[in-house]
Amino acid sequence: MGVSTVATHSILFIVSVTAALALSQIFYNTIDTASSSIAERSKISYRLMRSDITISSVNYTSGLLRIFVRNTGKTTLDPGYVEVYVDNLRIPHSSVSKEVAPDTDAFNPDLWDPEEILEINVTTTLSSGTHRVEVEAEGGVSDVETFSI
Repeated sequence: MGVSTVATHSILFIVSVTAALALSQIFYNTIDTASSSIAERSKISYRLMRSDITISSVNYTSGLLRIFVRNTGKTTLDPGYVEVYVDNLRIPHSSVSKEVAPDTDAFNPDLWDPEEILEINVTTTLSSGTHRVEVEAEGGVSDVETFSI
């Protein structure tokens, strides 16, 4: 075996080790990213499993629909992400006001903590008859109530 053969084998060995290290780094980054994504998805799923809301009261008078919704879950929710649907039509935020009931807002101001009641006022015109209201919070947690005028 000559010097040129040893040099060639050494170069091939170094190239092989470098390629293996580069591939292992790529695989490590891919696995790390996937692992982080799975952990984040797990946190979101856990939060959703602990979230729940219940419409406790709905009444309509002179163009004002008042909805009282209790956070019956174990997770604090943001009222800013609450959507309201009346008869399966989304009500624009400009026609909706939301506020945590002052007598139940004990912990985090402007956040909807467990067991607190969110007061929702919707400016809308409804005809007499039976109507359906749906309130949807973060992550798709929702409740539906049917009421009559």
